Amino acid sequence: MAAIPVFIEVPAASDASICGKVVSLLTERKVEPIGFATSLVELKEILKTLKELDFEPAIFVLNTFKAKDIIPELDALMGEKPAVYLRRGMFAGQSGLMTHLVPDVSKLNTMSMLKNMTPRLTSVWTYGAKNTDQVASKLLNCTMKFIADQNFRHFEIANQV
Repeated sequence: MAAIPVFIEVPAASDASICGKVVSLLTERKVEPIGFATSLVELKEILKTLKELDFEPAIFVLNTFKAKDIIPELDALMGEKPAVYLRRGMFAGQSGLMTHLVPDVSKLNTMSMLKNMTPRLTSVWTYGAKNTDQVASKLLNCTMKFIADQNFRHFEIANQV
């Protein structure tokens, strides 16, 4: 079965459109199918279409910039599939991602984080306005490798460098 990546990026993130860049580059390389949603409605439609075609997503990549409103609903839609969260460094703390991952920051511990989330492989990448092209390039390379072998480790290693 094909390893289908699904990218999620709200239109308000256009000045930091990493997912859009990666999807364009994957399309240029004739990689398909690819999911690209800019809203929960689109994501649900993509997931429905994949299911009808007897496919399922292999990984989710979410640009959390200005996506605060959709993050709480994404957990259930993503199931146990791996996820890469892209956080804009200058705006860290404003996306709601950490609030979702750690509902009570005063109880910042592993159990409180896991209690409210579906267990899945997760990598959180930070980016800034000046390195979106570099991050998109790294994300493209990792996605291409992941499509070939479905090893999430590519994302973990690239995030450490």
